[in-house]
Amino acid sequence: MSMGKGNVDGGMPFAAEPAPSLSTDFLNQYNEVLMIVELAADDAELMETLDEWQPRSYRQHFAKHAQLRFADDALRAYEALAPERRLAFENLRLAMDDVVTSTIRALKQAGEAEERAAIAAASSSLLRRMIEAAASFIRTEGRDWRSFSHTEMQGTIDRLMAHWGRG
Repeated sequence: MSMGKGNVDGGMPFAAEPAPSLSTDFLNQYNEVLMIVELAADDAELMETLDEWQPRSYRQHFAKHAQLRFADDALRAYEALAPERRLAFENLRLAMDDVVTSTIRALKQAGEAEERAAIAAASSSLLRRMIEAAASFIRTEGRDWRSFSHTEMQGTIDRLMAHWGRG
């Protein structure tokens, strides 16, 4: 009796391994800095923590956190994305980095707590929407990639920072 491919005992074949998938763990760096930005409006001492923030690409994040059991799968899934989808995600990531770095710069230059609060509120709203777009991209394995535009987001960033003369 011939055993079929994947059969051990002539019974049911083994189930194929699930395809690697993208991971929202990457977005933790943005969720963390978002929380600190919101708190920094009331606590200027948190600016030191914001000064330490360094953006990481998807690849850099999972290289740094290679010990995560899903890091290799997350990287394989990212590399398997169609180039135009990966580019769309990278554009969004770069825009998020711009929002964070511009916000940190504006908060450092802000005087009163009210000004820091206004900067944090406007920046947080924008960053939260961007994180949601990135999460949607990740959850759909890159299928939801047309819903954001780097040009549109950059315009919003520019207007936000120009308001405080920090652009």
